[in-house]
Amino acid sequence: MRRGQVAIYLLVTLVALTLLALLNVDVFNVVRCKMRVQNAGDAAALAAARYQGELLNEIGRLNLKHIEAAIKNDREECDAIVLKQRRLALLGPIEALREADLAARKNYQKPRAEFSRILMQHVQDVRMIYAGGNGASPEPYPESWNGAWMEYAMALEQVAGDGLAVGPDNIEFYNYNSGHPLMDRYFYHAIAGRNWCWFKFHWPDLLQIMTVTNRGGRYL
Repeated sequence: MRRGQVAIYLLVTLVALTLLALLNVDVFNVVRCKMRVQNAGDAAALAAARYQGELLNEIGRLNLKHIEAAIKNDREECDAIVLKQRRLALLGPIEALREADLAARKNYQKPRAEFSRILMQHVQDVRMIYAGGNGASPEPYPESWNGAWMEYAMALEQVAGDGLAVGPDNIEFYNYNSGHPLMDRYFYHAIAGRNWCWFKFHWPDLLQIMTVTNRGGRYL
């Protein structure tokens, strides 16, 4: 073999080895990023679930205190307990989101502008639509207590302002002003059995989809 041929052979071999090394590095980075995202998602979900579990336990404990107060005919204490439960039910999930975000950050996830942007848009909807700030009558979403929606909006704004590395699983529904059943309180009345005809007159297609999927062993 001539000297020129040896040089070409070595050059081709070095290029192939270099490409192979770069490919291995890329594969390693992809796998590492995937594992980090998976770990962050798991940690965030567990953190939120743990907080939600503690929240439900606290609401249950307050139910027992409510019974005790009712037996004593202490109406003032009953009202205070109900108010506390309502505050926990509305504001507690925001704290669960904060805990999930902290868990994701600890697993090398950085805040995403998209999550904060969607949440901030939801804050505007809460102030302008939920609270009836657009002059809608009647108010589309009655408050659990006086000033609840403004307090809820401020809590959301604080979480979004700090940046979010995670997003709620139902974040795609946040900015529906109308047109989606999950943003219609009468949907939940129908689910609770208060209005059996609601699906037929308002969402017959959804009722048909639910019937078909249930027959196939799947549920929405």
